[in-house]
Amino acid sequence: MGFSTYKHAFAGFTQVGYFGGTAFDIGEMRHFTDEVVLFLYSHKKDKATVISSRAATGRFAAGEPLDLSLISEETPCFESPALPSAELSIGALMLPLDGTARIEYADAHELALLFDPSLSQSLFAATEREAVYGVKNAAAFFGCGFHYEGGESTGAAFDGADKSLGAVFLILCAMLRRLSKKRGFNFRLESASGMPAFAVSADLHLKRGEELEDAFEFVCLKKILDGRGLPLLYRFATNDGSPRLILRFSPSRVSVETLLRASLPEGVTDYSELSDEERIPDVAGEY
Repeated sequence: MGFSTYKHAFAGFTQVGYFGGTAFDIGEMRHFTDEVVLFLYSHKKDKATVISSRAATGRFAAGEPLDLSLISEETPCFESPALPSAELSIGALMLPLDGTARIEYADAHELALLFDPSLSQSLFAATEREAVYGVKNAAAFFGCGFHYEGGESTGAAFDGADKSLGAVFLILCAMLRRLSKKRGFNFRLESASGMPAFAVSADLHLKRGEELEDAFEFVCLKKILDGRGLPLLYRFATNDGSPRLILRFSPSRVSVETLLRASLPEGVTDYSELSDEERIPDVAGEY
């Protein structure tokens, strides 16, 4: 491939830690020192399509072609083989906002932590605390609001977490930053018999919830989860006249039925008679 990968860009890092500061707050708005473009790369056609972007200028639109001439050996660019196809991969490109400024070392380090499959797996795989930090940091990286509903341990075991989770949450957070009304989401960990599940909800800046199914970010998310055998459940509700997304998936390769049981109330073992609202419950929170 004609551009640097995460292995090349990450080769100089000798210590892995939680993230340095790539953003700062002014008046509750996120201001970044760089812009990031997530993209889907076709090895066969040597073409890339934008999945989503953190670009302040809005010059990178989801679903449009990405100009590969922007990528050079000096440009931090990361790949994740998150799709089960030899012809496709997920990538992230980092560019300075003004076109001339130097990319901060900590910025590239931060993206590499989430995008390298082996490293992102370690962020999500150790304990519940690490899993929450992994989601929170992906949200913060894209300037996406985040509310965690939790407190007591779910007792979930994350040692089987899929290696694609870093890329999955980056895409999810980029999508919700672009399409949710408050640029954020509610998040909860669920567990049934020790099997972890991620639950997310957000009010959408759309006329109908079903419009989300055509969003390029959502299409890519479904492809990754389906291709890697990770179950996905979602439905649309209405909140104050706006469509609301209620979504959950497991980082482990389990059946949809097992994922359904992860959200059942204590003592309930049969979901066949439950309504969609009961089978895929909402997540409380600010967003």
